[in-house]
Amino acid sequence: MSVAARRRLIAFSVIMALGVAAYFLQPVFQSFSLQIVLWQRELHRALTLGFSDWATLLTISFAYGVFHAAGPGHGKAVIATYLASHDSTSRRTAVWMSAASSLVQGLSAIMLVTILILGLGWVTRQAMGSVYWVEQASFTMVTLLGGWLCWRAIKRLRQPDRHHCCDGHAHSSPETAPNDWRSAAGVIFSVGIRPCSGAVLMLGAGLLLGQFALGVAGVLVMSLGTALTVSALAILSVYAREWAQRWAVSSDNTQHPVGGWIALIGGLVIMLLGISLLIASGSQPITSPLLNTPPLRGL
Repeated sequence: MSVAARRRLIAFSVIMALGVAAYFLQPVFQSFSLQIVLWQRELHRALTLGFSDWATLLTISFAYGVFHAAGPGHGKAVIATYLASHDSTSRRTAVWMSAASSLVQGLSAIMLVTILILGLGWVTRQAMGSVYWVEQASFTMVTLLGGWLCWRAIKRLRQPDRHHCCDGHAHSSPETAPNDWRSAAGVIFSVGIRPCSGAVLMLGAGLLLGQFALGVAGVLVMSLGTALTVSALAILSVYAREWAQRWAVSSDNTQHPVGGWIALIGGLVIMLLGISLLIASGSQPITSPLLNTPPLRGL
């Protein structure tokens, strides 16, 4: 067995072992996710009561953003899968994509509250109900994004191998880099258009108390905390992909043309994730776990 074949076998074995370990550790992950949700509820109560002091509110908003991003969510899964399956993304790309998606999520909450509550006179609970339909749009965009990435990967695989010319040297080609501003923007907006429930509730409380500007500042700080956590996960995804790429390099320092297949698998995972989220959300009531907490009077 060649050195390259042994390396690929070791990498595959490690990935399989991690998958088996993740399967058996599911109860631990579920308990951790439940604990994060409980922490989010406590932070939500603190958010609605923190408008008396702007420093306290901004501090709690940042902590809420960090813990909110650490909990379960489709946005992190989409970004991590995209970064792990596209070989032209870098750690810098991971950071700015995470920051941009978090900012778009915060701006989505601000726009939703401004239009529905401030503009149309809805109450906060009505606006929270509309978040369900924004979620549906987000899940649909994730599904379409996955299908588009699959199509790009198939197109890439059907291209002739242009890695090596007749002189034996490796040459890059446009087809080998499916990551560009269009696919990155698709990832950012598909996961960012879904507003955070805690942000919507905090903005509603700010309107009720006559401190909407402070609520907007809190949402932006919350987006910063979310970006911090998502960036950490995204960078880990890039490190994992770079590690796998190093093991896929043969002894003569040439990389096997597997990037297209990995991109195709990543697109399929994203598309199936979007479909499963659409199916699951269709069977659940239109509500939010944060609405089970005692709201402020009038919300």
